Amino acid sequence: MQFAKILRNIVLVGIFAIPFIPFIVSTELFFPFITGKNFAFRIIIEIIFASWLLLAIRDVSYRPSFSWILTTVAVFVGIIALADIFGAYPEKSIWSNFERMEGLVTLVHLLMYLMVAGTVLQTGKMWTRFLNTSIVASLIMAFYGFSQLAGVFVINQGGVRLDGRLGNATYLAIYMVFHIFITAMLLLRWRGGNLLRYFYGIAIFLQLTILYFTATRGAILGLFGGAFVSAALIALFGGEYPKFRKGSVAVLVGLLLIVVAFIGFKDASLIQKSSSLSRISSISLEEGSTRFTIWGMAYQGFKEHPILGWGQGNFNIVFNKYYDPSLYAQEQWFDRVHNIVLDWLIAGGILGFLAYLSMYLALLYCLWFKRTANLSVIDRSLITGLMAAYVFHNIFVFDNLISYILFFTFLAYVYSATRGPSPEGSFMLKEIDRGTVERLLTPLIIIVFIFSVYAVNAKGILAGVNLINSLGQHEAGLQTNLAFSKKALAYDSFGQQEIREQLISMSNRLVSLDVDLGLKQEYFDLATTEMEKQIMEAPNDARTEFFVAALYANYNNRSIAEIHFNRARELSPNKQSILLELGRNKLNSSKYGEAIKIFKEASELDAGYEHGHVMYAISALLSGNVKLADEILLERFGTVLYSTGDTDDRLLGIYLQIGLRDRVLDIVKARAQVKPNDLDAQLQLVAAYVEMNNISQGILEVERLIIQFEEFKEQGEAIIRELRAGKRP
Repeated sequence: MQFAKILRNIVLVGIFAIPFIPFIVSTELFFPFITGKNFAFRIIIEIIFASWLLLAIRDVSYRPSFSWILTTVAVFVGIIALADIFGAYPEKSIWSNFERMEGLVTLVHLLMYLMVAGTVLQTGKMWTRFLNTSIVASLIMAFYGFSQLAGVFVINQGGVRLDGRLGNATYLAIYMVFHIFITAMLLLRWRGGNLLRYFYGIAIFLQLTILYFTATRGAILGLFGGAFVSAALIALFGGEYPKFRKGSVAVLVGLLLIVVAFIGFKDASLIQKSSSLSRISSISLEEGSTRFTIWGMAYQGFKEHPILGWGQGNFNIVFNKYYDPSLYAQEQWFDRVHNIVLDWLIAGGILGFLAYLSMYLALLYCLWFKRTANLSVIDRSLITGLMAAYVFHNIFVFDNLISYILFFTFLAYVYSATRGPSPEGSFMLKEIDRGTVERLLTPLIIIVFIFSVYAVNAKGILAGVNLINSLGQHEAGLQTNLAFSKKALAYDSFGQQEIREQLISMSNRLVSLDVDLGLKQEYFDLATTEMEKQIMEAPNDARTEFFVAALYANYNNRSIAEIHFNRARELSPNKQSILLELGRNKLNSSKYGEAIKIFKEASELDAGYEHGHVMYAISALLSGNVKLADEILLERFGTVLYSTGDTDDRLLGIYLQIGLRDRVLDIVKARAQVKPNDLDAQLQLVAAYVEMNNISQGILEVERLIIQFEEFKEQGEAIIRELRAGKRP
């Protein structure tokens, strides 16, 4: 019994540590807001799951019993496992990467968490303690958020939207939404003195305030929708709680009035001055066009693999294959759909999505059709409203570890409250004598646990630490960085692609640095060798081909670069950024005719893509076809002096290079007129006159600038002296 008590205490300590995972930020690891939390969660789950297994073998009361919740979650994980194994990139689907740390590994750990929490937290009192612990954690997070508002701590993602210790305002927002409902549930359930009631009320106020300052529209609107659902359910089914029923009607009326008032006054200065309210008031179909376009691309991908999808983490392949050229100004390497329905249709096909949906249906079924004294109508209504808010939020974004944990916490809570008695042997192992457990199962479980911690966590942690070290500054120089890169790769972790891409990045930076040629070559050789391995592992990833091609191009290996650019083009035929780099590579190889065709194709993919038209004209100019270049520029911009009013120097440089100096002068004159108080623009005009050997006019311009800009007097006089001496300043 003593050993069983120790095991139970280990499990409880681990479970009650879960609410504090959001505070972990590991600067020693790559993606510090993601990796530290995930590794901590996985290790805790592995510890408590191993302990729980030993406990469940000894004590039948801790064994799981049948429940539609547990069944649907297990089926969901099983179907997604099949989708991952037979998907486009199984290794990534199973293990994910440092940036996301999701994949099948995370789903399995969440299932383990559900089983442990759902069977060990056996009483309403224990769950209340656990939920109170989570509320306390949310208040600590809220105070951290207020410190960000006060400037004590920086807002990690920049801007004014609070992100707490989660590194992302959207993640913090849904975290607060969950805790608002948790706190409201415990507040309405409380029947004791006023002190705790005041505590809950203050907690909700603080949580709402932090949610407001995240300025996350999906979460805020989801909260309103969820509150409406909860209030409506209490009004309909809360007959045994007359006070709450009346209150719910008041809430419904209040919510409707807020919505009507907001719509009526959405253009008022008070709303427009608020970053949160103005974001909500700006919601429109036009603003959502980018997201709708991405959803359309995802739907095309779903139609290609409708049954089991592409496997987790593979939307980037779909995004590249069905890329819509209208997204030229957006992020070029999307890896998530930002819609929970389409995310799971891509990851697991129709089977995976239906399995995902079945978890919600099982939760609602157990809430409303499995009567139990552990859940009141108030509890049921609030949990249902929370799920509505959560789903609405996820229609526009995607889950992260913390939202997953909170969702599975409620699955475990309802499972625990509605499950039947544990079977004596039909679901797990039958009663086994203690000697067998100690001699066989205990060592076996410990061995599996140790292996799991190393394989699932230690390798990734060590690789991440060495990756960070490879990006830092060291007294011994870049040779040390390279050694850390090699060490990170040696662990053969799920972060290989990110380690390899950082090698690419470092190699590209070294091109322009004055460092040892041998070191440059060593970096280049390692980067290309590793990226070739990456291509073998993920042959349908345009991103990898593009990065490799760019590296070869930077090191002037144009022929091999072209091979990889063409491969990237095959995998993503409509992406202008790929075509542009391929075109540049051909320009640098003096293949002007081929470059013209490529830039023409890029410019025609979307009429709004200015960069494509400019490069199309530049390729024509470099080929000597000034007439074609003029036609391109006149048709698209109405002038051959495209860069007249801005600082875009691409055409300016080409005109200078091919001897069209009159155009150069026209451009800089126009710039000087548009920006009369911009000293740099005025000096550019001086430089143009000097370049055309019109020294006297250049001196006149400098003299004018000395009069206009007092601070320029000393510098201007020095320039005049050099010009009169026949020097070029």
